[in-house]
Amino acid sequence: MRNAESIEYQIQKLQSQINKVTAIVNDMPRGGKSTDKSELICKLIDLQEQYKTEYSTAAEKLKTIETAIAELSDPQEQAVLRYKYILGLKENKICIKMNFEKTKIYEIHKSALKNLQKNKKHYFTLKKIKKQKST
Repeated sequence: MRNAESIEYQIQKLQSQINKVTAIVNDMPRGGKSTDKSELICKLIDLQEQYKTEYSTAAEKLKTIETAIAELSDPQEQAVLRYKYILGLKENKICIKMNFEKTKIYEIHKSALKNLQKNKKHYFTLKKIKKQKST
């Protein structure tokens, strides 16, 4: 999702540049580098397509995570995984939200992953996403 946010920022920056570009027509030669509005628009379109792709991929991952979490029977396991993988909270924040010690959060997380391991498709998806977040 960070990549999508970066692309979104670039899109906003290009839109701002496009809005600032003015067509000045005169005979006087201008010094410096001129920015062609059509070139900026092409870059903007490319970035928007890249953003759509990144956003779509992130949405698919989120749907997979939500499906896996919903299959757990323990509400505490569901909560820990939602906080961690959907909301992106760190263990300290999860402890505060759930009013548990850090060791208890680790226990619940470990138990949730163990229960998800029964459905290997979801387990490996979460492990893969967790690995991507850490890089």
